[in-house]
Amino acid sequence: MKKWMGLLLLTFTISLAQAQEKPAPTPPPAIAAPVPVESGQSAAPVPVESGQSAAEKFKQAFAGARAARSQTPYTVLANYTLLEMWVLTKYGLTAAYNESPETTYELEYMRGSLGIGYFGIDIGKIEEQRLSFLLRSFSSRNSFSFAYGGYVNEITANLGNDYLATVPGVSRSSVELMKVQTLGASFALGNRWQLKNGFVWSFDWLAIYWPLAVLNQDSPFIDKSADPGKRGKADDAMTVFRRIPALGALKIQLGFSF
Repeated sequence: MKKWMGLLLLTFTISLAQAQEKPAPTPPPAIAAPVPVESGQSAAPVPVESGQSAAEKFKQAFAGARAARSQTPYTVLANYTLLEMWVLTKYGLTAAYNESPETTYELEYMRGSLGIGYFGIDIGKIEEQRLSFLLRSFSSRNSFSFAYGGYVNEITANLGNDYLATVPGVSRSSVELMKVQTLGASFALGNRWQLKNGFVWSFDWLAIYWPLAVLNQDSPFIDKSADPGKRGKADDAMTVFRRIPALGALKIQLGFSF
């Protein structure tokens, strides 16, 4: 290895010295003599300059997503979130406008449900829907982005039989639902890549949804139940849904830009 490094250093020094020599005025340029090589060893390759260095080629390939965004203004994505705070998973669609390689505007709809749950009370089923308007900022980056904006969220919970049994003289179907609609702000970080043919795949690694205001709240059970303990627990659950920030993780997006 040391012999190879010595030969490479010697060859580079000779090439550098030849490049700095002034050419003779009349005779044609002389052909450089071959570097003597010891018997039993092959000649060390002379480094040849290429049009692009390896680092430049890698940088160009890495910047492909950014260049592709600049050529396709519209994006449609199918979404699936592997972890959501209230309903575990969600699915939905995103329609996006790529204003520039730095900025994308997105309209996103997500929904999910959980067949059974326990949030301090007996819940037979819980459903959640969310409509968001987001600005995704790449800045000068290729794929890493921050997404932030506002959303409207609706959570509907069906109470379990244990709670419905405490409502006397009223049809259970009229009190089984608890519904709360909130307006909030969200923030997420992730990566989005795009190929030249328009195929897009994206991951939002982590997101937070912070409720700021209650738009609507409906829980007839709290007014009509004969059990004060269960009424209190139902009210506590509504407080959690309308005030506690929700976390999401590992949202997968697949789609096309055109």
